[in-house]
Amino acid sequence: MFFSLTAPQYPSGFSTLLQFNLAAPLNLVGVYGIAIEAMYVLALLPWGQTRTRPLEIDAPQFQEVVIFEPKFPLSPSNPLKASHMVLGLWAALIAMSTQHRMFFDLFLTMKMRDEAVGTCHIRKRRQSLQDAPSFEQTHANSTVLLEQGGLGNSSSLAFLGQGNRSNVSSGLTDDSGYMIDPDDSHFGIRYEYLGVRVDSRGFFLATIDGLTNAAREDKSRRCRDLTGLDPDDTVIFTVIALQGEGKTLTYQYAARVMLMTARLLVATKRMEEVRLFLEYDGVKFGEGHVDNVTPLRHDNRDALTVG
Repeated sequence: MFFSLTAPQYPSGFSTLLQFNLAAPLNLVGVYGIAIEAMYVLALLPWGQTRTRPLEIDAPQFQEVVIFEPKFPLSPSNPLKASHMVLGLWAALIAMSTQHRMFFDLFLTMKMRDEAVGTCHIRKRRQSLQDAPSFEQTHANSTVLLEQGGLGNSSSLAFLGQGNRSNVSSGLTDDSGYMIDPDDSHFGIRYEYLGVRVDSRGFFLATIDGLTNAAREDKSRRCRDLTGLDPDDTVIFTVIALQGEGKTLTYQYAARVMLMTARLLVATKRMEEVRLFLEYDGVKFGEGHVDNVTPLRHDNRDALTVG
């Protein structure tokens, strides 16, 4: 099922109020990176699930965090739902990257029928936990195992996403490789860079759009294809199921592919078109690709530098 939130169809009565803190700048790649981590967490929640506790999402390689809080006191008749959190985070990113072009501390209030139901805060991580509130925290396992030359060769095993280039092996400069899901060693993705640059902002927003599409679906449901497209129609990210005897591609696996690919491109600092081949226990069960919708102009001023 393809549904693009690049032209969001918010539920009736849903609105947002944004407040930027211009004294607190944020890192562009950090904002996009933690937003992808957060959207993946939200994609695993039931779309209509009610949220009664705050939720903070962070990852070790980024200084930015995303925090959701329901309005207190809780309103049984107008609660904060997972769907509001997805739409609120998407609205925050669109406001930052396309409407205002301002990457600063952002506090967003989500409303239903003009009544606040919760907030989404994108800000720098606290330097000290002394005064930190008691939130439920999700620490993204941003490690991705990478093997050069396939499963049988572990000589170039590397850990991606830890924010320390000295820990990344020279294998990350190769045009192809194999990465293993740290949460499921049976699941791996073989990738091939195509040497064609993609717009960084377009890639990040296409990935986030794909994750918002996954969030609307049951995570265990069979997925024929999952697509993400950025608002400017510059980059498209697609994951496709293959027919056969292999693993069933579910929306959770499709979303996982988008998350792992984003981590890979950030860690390797290579924003390029890429082909993906999904394997489970060595059997291919899906494919994916990141492509330019139209050829990227060399003078594109919106391209970001990763790293």
